Amino acid sequence: MGIFDSLIPNYDLILTYGGGEPVINAYKSLGARECIPIYNALDATTHYPVSPNSRFTGDLGFLGNRMPDRETRVEEFLFRAATQLPNYNRKYESFSHWRQDKKNSK
Repeated sequence: MGIFDSLIPNYDLILTYGGGEPVINAYKSLGARECIPIYNALDATTHYPVSPNSRFTGDLGFLGNRMPDRETRVEEFLFRAATQLPNYNRKYESFSHWRQDKKNSK
């Protein structure tokens, strides 16, 4: 048992990024009083509607976490779809930096 595990009963609430019932049950078995998964939460003080900015105009967009288990889905559902759009290279050049970073990290 790790240090955090032994402290779980001392907290009133455990918030997790996700995991559903298996994660909730695991924390409760370690003594958590309450465990609540918060899926894709945001902070309304920093995430709120703003006036449109032409810099972000496009036919397709993606906002999400860049996590290893999602890379294949991003490639398949976003980049493959984007290549089917007219003017792909021009409109989606902002993705080229992200893609280059990905290639360099291998």
